[in-house]
Amino acid sequence: MKHIYFNLFPAFFFIIISFHTSAQTFNISGYVYDAQSGESIIGAYIFEGDSTLLTTTNNFGYYNIKLSDGTYKLRTHFIGYQDTSIYIILHENTTVDFYVKGVELQTVIINADVILKDKLNSVPLSVTELKQVTQLGGEPDLMKALTLAPGISTAGEGLSKIVVRGGEADQNLIKLDGATVYNTSHAFGFVSIFNADAIKSVKVYKGGFPARYGGRLSSVLDFNMYEGNKKVKTASFSVGTVTSHIFFEGPIKKDTSSYMFAARASYLGLLVLPLKASFLNGKIENYSNYWLYDINGKVNFRAGNNGRLFLSLYTGHDYYYKVSKIFDDEFSNSISRWGNVTSNIRYTNQLNSNLFLSAGISYNNYKSNFILKNYADPLLTNLQSKTDQSSTINDVNLNLDLSTSIFKDDQINFGVEINPIALKPIDYDAFQTDSLFNIYNNSNIGDANVFNNAIYAEYNWRINDKSEVIAGVRQVFYNNKSYKQTRTEPRLVYNYSPNNKYAISFSYATMNQFINLLNATQVGFQEEIYVPANAFILPQFSSIVTAGFNCNLFHNKFYFSAETYYKEMKGLTTLKPGVSSLKNNVNNIEEITATNGIGKSYGAEFLLKKQYGNFTGWIEYTLSWDYRKFPDLNNNEWFRSRYDRRHDFGITGSYNFSNGWNVNATWVFVTGQPLTVPDAIYQDPYGYYYFHIPSINNGKLPDYHRLDFSFTHNKITKNQNNSAWSFGMYNAYGRINPVYEKYYIKNTKDEAGNIVKVVSVLRTTTLFRFLPYITYSWKWSGARKFY
Repeated sequence: MKHIYFNLFPAFFFIIISFHTSAQTFNISGYVYDAQSGESIIGAYIFEGDSTLLTTTNNFGYYNIKLSDGTYKLRTHFIGYQDTSIYIILHENTTVDFYVKGVELQTVIINADVILKDKLNSVPLSVTELKQVTQLGGEPDLMKALTLAPGISTAGEGLSKIVVRGGEADQNLIKLDGATVYNTSHAFGFVSIFNADAIKSVKVYKGGFPARYGGRLSSVLDFNMYEGNKKVKTASFSVGTVTSHIFFEGPIKKDTSSYMFAARASYLGLLVLPLKASFLNGKIENYSNYWLYDINGKVNFRAGNNGRLFLSLYTGHDYYYKVSKIFDDEFSNSISRWGNVTSNIRYTNQLNSNLFLSAGISYNNYKSNFILKNYADPLLTNLQSKTDQSSTINDVNLNLDLSTSIFKDDQINFGVEINPIALKPIDYDAFQTDSLFNIYNNSNIGDANVFNNAIYAEYNWRINDKSEVIAGVRQVFYNNKSYKQTRTEPRLVYNYSPNNKYAISFSYATMNQFINLLNATQVGFQEEIYVPANAFILPQFSSIVTAGFNCNLFHNKFYFSAETYYKEMKGLTTLKPGVSSLKNNVNNIEEITATNGIGKSYGAEFLLKKQYGNFTGWIEYTLSWDYRKFPDLNNNEWFRSRYDRRHDFGITGSYNFSNGWNVNATWVFVTGQPLTVPDAIYQDPYGYYYFHIPSINNGKLPDYHRLDFSFTHNKITKNQNNSAWSFGMYNAYGRINPVYEKYYIKNTKDEAGNIVKVVSVLRTTTLFRFLPYITYSWKWSGARKFY
């Protein structure tokens, strides 16, 4: 079947081309820039006249169209900017760059024909809108804000990990300036690594995936950092409850090159340092400390007349330290560290009037490390024993993408990826210094070097002003020593907008995933490891079919969408119930994992959005079902996935007052997470008690809901700088939302020590209640010299 798909694709191209005429056409190409900063604008629309949509700009602000000779009015449109029009007389290939001016969102007038067709199977929310959502500790968090979009939910209370349309948390392909990101969390999952100050755009795909993306089953999140202001220098800083931020940008050479630098760090470690003295003096028996930081940087240069060179870097790490007194002469010291380093070098060039090149190499290193030491003194100088456990991934991606067109109503993208990945799931060492004897020295458990290469092609055919077909195919070549796989992934999208007032869309896509996450505890990074597909842990596969409808209402003030989807998954792998540790089991992976599972999820998603004016916001609702089935689990019967949420409802709103005040509020309701509930306790022949489990995930936690709000006051100074105070509350009415529940067996004994009663006890873990925050921020506009 895979060969049939691959061989049909050239035939499809031939059929499509046969429908076109051979009238002479010319190319119009160029970039769309922010007139104030010189930043390229991603996803700007290019129109011919007032209504005919021709194309959108790519991730570098570039566009290319074909038109017959004649006179044309070209118009560009993007939310938050004034429409800009240019008249041209076309009789040869022409370059046209647009420089567009920003406007306040309250005054934006949105054209009905602009936004409809590209909004389905994605998230129609901008970075500006996502930043306004009230978050834990007042920290703008784009990942968490995305959970207020239909079809996307959080993996747990306060966590930045997401699940999409019934998938798992590791089934999302997450890119930062082209580099794959494996771990997206700070603070044990409560803060995402994406500093909102540094992020220019994020594009989310939940289905109908472009052929250039692959490697994960459920979604694509493509984050792009700011390039830096090419006109003037600007700066900002903020001080908040969780972290403090700084941001700098400016031209290296005006209008041709620029830089951007953003950093943030927590200062909890400074606040608790006095407790260390109390521990050393014996006044307390435990001392903990925690730090996090991340840095984003990017520079770009003009390389020749048509070329551009981009260099970007991200590094972010967490450090958790705890020391405890066990006995008078024994002290325990645990250290948890984890973090990402990503970098990307990219070269783009308009090779000619009809061919755009993007070539890059990206690198990601993710490492987590847990160290436990025992000492004989509180100063931690006399080491008695030590265990050291770490997990590492090194991912390199070399890619080449070409974009061209044959006729005035088509666009072709094709490319290649070479993706070597080195995985070291667990390095584990343990020894005792008093005996000078290593208990363990298993330093290379499950190491693997794999290749996950691909070639792809995609054809976008605008049949007429009403219809569009996007057909693509991705051919994947996976190599893990003797285990080799070749998979074909067809993709198809059909968009239809009969009268520029509403649109419908249908899509089909398949995806394969060759890197799998095993998580023993669901909390605690040191128990998460990535393992590659092999003859036992099979590659994961998904196919998803979607249908959607969207429209603008009430003179474009409101946007409404409704989508439905059905997804099937194969080759799923999970840990068997009761497995609580991985470090001693990686060599016995076949004994602790259930493999060859299948899954299915389906549902409907609704969104109503107020798009502009003093009051903006949206309401989302998702109705969904999500099931799993494994040959070795639950008697090979279907059971609810741990992320199954029947109802997911959210409402967020923001109101801007004329005196500089802004009020934002969010309320969410989600069906409780599935929970395995025992129905009886039995005793084995040896006298031990056990639970009888009728089925996996046969119960659920209480339903989850909370209210968050914030107040922000913005002030423009006489030097045109901006200062802002913000304060708010997370979980304002103090709802007790259990995030984890587990059943335990409790014995009651008589005076003689005999067991007289055996009962089950439910222990509940709850996190945040009444969590207030306050932040202050200041932004220098660049109107006066600052640095």
